[in-house]
Amino acid sequence: MKTSSARRFRSTFMRLSPFGLGFQAFFFLCVLSPTHAAVPTQMNHQGIVKVNGTLYSGTGQFRFAIVDPDSGQASWSNDGSINGGFGLPTGAVSLEVTDGLYSVRLGDTGLANMTAIPPSAFEDPNLVLRVWFDDGANGIERLLPDHPMTSSPYAFRSATSDSALNGTPSGFSILGETDDPPEGFSYTGQLVEAGDLWRTRASMPTPRFNLAVGVANNRIYALGGNDDTMADVGTNEEYDPVTNTWETKAPMPTPRSRFAIGTVRGKLYAIGGGPLPVNHNEEYNPVTDTWTPKAPMPTGRAALGVAVVEDKIYAIGGGIGGVGGANEEYDPMTDMWTPKAPMPTNRLGPMVGVMRKRGIVFGQEKENDSKGGLGVRDFILAVGGLDTGVFPTDVNEEYDPVNDTWFPRASLPSDRNGSAFGVANNRFYIIGGVEENVGLVGTNFEFDIGSNTWLFRREIPSRRSVTGSASLGDKIYVLGGADGDFNRLGTNEEYSPPKILFVHEKD
Repeated sequence: MKTSSARRFRSTFMRLSPFGLGFQAFFFLCVLSPTHAAVPTQMNHQGIVKVNGTLYSGTGQFRFAIVDPDSGQASWSNDGSINGGFGLPTGAVSLEVTDGLYSVRLGDTGLANMTAIPPSAFEDPNLVLRVWFDDGANGIERLLPDHPMTSSPYAFRSATSDSALNGTPSGFSILGETDDPPEGFSYTGQLVEAGDLWRTRASMPTPRFNLAVGVANNRIYALGGNDDTMADVGTNEEYDPVTNTWETKAPMPTPRSRFAIGTVRGKLYAIGGGPLPVNHNEEYNPVTDTWTPKAPMPTGRAALGVAVVEDKIYAIGGGIGGVGGANEEYDPMTDMWTPKAPMPTNRLGPMVGVMRKRGIVFGQEKENDSKGGLGVRDFILAVGGLDTGVFPTDVNEEYDPVNDTWFPRASLPSDRNGSAFGVANNRFYIIGGVEENVGLVGTNFEFDIGSNTWLFRREIPSRRSVTGSASLGDKIYVLGGADGDFNRLGTNEEYSPPKILFVHEKD
């Protein structure tokens, strides 16, 4: 192995936790994906790499192997070239490194030079993950130290942090979500910003734009939209982010586009849409794969936004042959609609999301509020879209469902329409879309409701508009849409928003 006294690469992080047990808070992001009862085939691995003592940024070539540290024999390697043997994997996995941080799903066959991890790879009770890195200038070097896996990934059943830390060498670093280190570690005073990364995932089987996307039971559902013939379709395709696979489901009874979806108690409600503005409201049960008609929306609209607060669905904006600001609340439990205060700025296609902050409750509702009138609760943001002149707008307005009132918030840095959007870690992201006089853009704006400010984040790799988008866990998925030539796309890109982590070193 090539070494150099003038430089040193160092990998400073690994977490293995197939069951998400006691030590979960001490580490950041490593999830094992089972094919059947607790048999992992993939591992999310994230680490830090330095070159000459400086956090590296750029494209890096990585090689990975699960090895016996005593013999050096590999039970698995990223390209399979040394499985059961020794040495260095032949093929490398190309990964983006930002401020020293890289992330990869080991065993993800969707990546070049990456093979699945068979269950047999974990038969040895004494294993480590070994990583090699090449920055393209200094050659290939092994990152130190190896990452202990205790006896095997199955050994973490004990639900104690001690089982995860036994055998960890002095100087080994981990990333925590707070500055409070686990026992046996000390906080270094160093911070790392993780995330702000994009990853290409399995494409949607049916390319579409003007579709709607919903989430239920940790699955993403891409519904309706316009196909290659511009026809409205009822296509329903289910995406599993863990296995990165798609499955076709029962189509919508009413094919349509420019509608919106709200999820309540595991069921999806497809509301409104076109080609002519309609008031359809259809419920989808993913468990039974069946559709049921529900009470129609009072004001038929297309290009509306939908948000869910306290099991109530709010249908906001859109139009009927024009631009409107209607706001109507739907209760799936009673199958009834109630008119609410309209959006102050009439808009088509507002990007709508739910965020948490402190809010005051007035009148009778205050007496019914368990927080005594002041507590953290949900508010709805309606951002961007098309104004009454049918031009992209930068308007940002906040709706309080408890008091049925609207307030202006900090405007978008630039006007936007047809953007992807989502909420993760209580930040609202407006991604891509169309800007007036510019056309398609890839910008990614992050809104912090507490400070009422916008920040720029990493641009989306594929510029497109009229996409579908969804938030699941701490990630945002952008599906389909249309490119600059208005070609229908099946593109699926996953965004991991930024997160501040704290570096702790083993005593």
